[in-house]
Amino acid sequence: QEVRERQNPHRDRQEQERERQNPHRGHQEQERERQNPHHGRQEQERERQNPLRRRQEQEGREIENRERIKRRRNEREDDQDYREKEDDNYSVDHPDILQLATQMLNMKDSTSQLALAVQQPAHAPSTASNEKYRLIDEEIKCLFLRSRFPPGLVFEKLVRKIFPEFETYSSTAKSIIDRCRKSFSDYRYQLRVSIEELVREFQKKLERGGTITETETQVEITNFISCEVAIKRILNRYFSAVDISEISEISMDKLIEFSRECFSIAWEERNETNTKAFYNQIKRLDKNTENLEIPSRSGKNFASSLKF
Repeated sequence: QEVRERQNPHRDRQEQERERQNPHRGHQEQERERQNPHHGRQEQERERQNPLRRRQEQEGREIENRERIKRRRNEREDDQDYREKEDDNYSVDHPDILQLATQMLNMKDSTSQLALAVQQPAHAPSTASNEKYRLIDEEIKCLFLRSRFPPGLVFEKLVRKIFPEFETYSSTAKSIIDRCRKSFSDYRYQLRVSIEELVREFQKKLERGGTITETETQVEITNFISCEVAIKRILNRYFSAVDISEISEISMDKLIEFSRECFSIAWEERNETNTKAFYNQIKRLDKNTENLEIPSRSGKNFASSLKF
């Protein structure tokens, strides 16, 4: 008692304050003791059996708090990634917004670019400029059918053809060129994903049919990658920009052959975890398609006119 008094000299005053705030406190404690006379003994027994219980409970709460903080941080990061992807998709679907943003960055390049930016207020974007952004999206898809790994200068040439009003080294032109390169990277990835999906389907088909020779496998690949499969499952994203009625039979045959060769490469590399092997293999196929004429839907055919 003396030790407690020394450690907390205000203990009696605190007890009196609690009694004043809750005059029935003593009766309540007596009632609890009456209902469970062994309550205090049970508490002492639990403390005796597990002297680390409070510490364990505290550590458990700390771990739970850390996990909750970690989950919230991961949710924020996932939400940030989602917003960034949404922003990229929005820029693709609304090229006029991208145009205005790049023009604002380009204000310092020259007075002519400044005048152009002033003429393009946010509330009234140029319809002609919007058409140009849609046109370059169309032309780079046609270009991809010619070459998956074109020389870097090809993008500059294409931008100069479609946007002659921009200086090649202006921030606006550089932004468009960078977006073309990024689109090509996405197109290569989409091509690989489409091919790998077909490889899995083909493997299941062979497993159902039993063991076959290598020659028979090549025949099966030719039959499996038909003209319809090549256009609708492998090249469909890029053919959306092509005027099918104007494409020559030679160009179509070359593209179907390219699709089969891509599939054969993926089939041989199906157990390879390094995706670079696939890209390195299909890079050599550019020489078979880089001279093709790929007519665009707009009829401009800028991609077909480019010389590598």
